[in-house]
Amino acid sequence: MPTTPIVVRRKKTPEIIVEKTEKILHINPKKPIPVVSEPQDKPENPKGPAPVDKVSQHLDYLKDIESLPSPDREIAGACFYLCYLINENRNSTTLFPLKDGVLEKIYKGGYKCLMVSYVKRGDRLTYQLPKEAKEKWESETGGKVGMTILYRTPDSFVQTERGYYDLYQFHIVVEPFRFLFYIPVETAPWVTNDRILRPTLYASYTNEYGLLRGKSIKISRKSTNTTDEQLGYKIKKFLNSLIPES
Repeated sequence: MPTTPIVVRRKKTPEIIVEKTEKILHINPKKPIPVVSEPQDKPENPKGPAPVDKVSQHLDYLKDIESLPSPDREIAGACFYLCYLINENRNSTTLFPLKDGVLEKIYKGGYKCLMVSYVKRGDRLTYQLPKEAKEKWESETGGKVGMTILYRTPDSFVQTERGYYDLYQFHIVVEPFRFLFYIPVETAPWVTNDRILRPTLYASYTNEYGLLRGKSIKISRKSTNTTDEQLGYKIKKFLNSLIPES
C-alpha cells in the first residue's frame, strides 16, 4: 500500500446523501467507441513549463507500457490514463463515464488480469421529520440534509436503503503495473455473482491508485499539459484496441 495513495470519488458514508444522478454506461465490447482525430496540444501552459523530472517520469511510464505485449499494453495504457482522472478528481460528465467504460470493457473481455470483489460500505438512512421538527430544521440550518439526524424525534420515520453505498472493487494486474478502482454497484449491472471473489470486503472509505513495481504512480497534467479532449482520445484509443480473450 503506497504511503500517499491517489484518491478519487471518495464516498464517505454520511447519514444523509442527496439524490444521486450518476448515469449508467453500458459498453458493447465488440463495438468500437467513436474516436475522432487526436486533439492538438494547448499553445501554452498558463502555469508555466512542467518540471523536467515530471516529464521524464511520464515518458518512463509510457516506455514501460509500450514494452508490454497485447492486450496487456492496451489494458495498462487505459488504466494509466485513468490515473489522470484519479489524481485530479476529474468528475466531468464527459470524462468520468470513461472510467466505468474502461472497467466494463476489461470485465466483459474476460481478461485474467482482473479480479472483482464486493465491498460493503453501509446503508443510506433517510429521516422524515414531523412538521414542527422539520420547520425548525429548515429555519436553523437552511435545510442542510447532513444535519437532519440532529433534529430527529421519537416520532420521526427512518427509511433504510440497504447497500446504497456498496461498491465493486476492480483489481487489475498487468506486470509490472497494478491498479485498484471502484465503482458503485448500482452503476454496474453487468457484473455477475460468478465473477465476484470471496469473501466480501468491508470498508468505510476507499482509495484508488496505480503502482509500478511497488511505487505509486504519480502523474498530473503538469507533466504533459494534457487537455480533457486529449485525455478522452487516449483512453478511447486504448479501449478500441482491446480484443476480448477467447
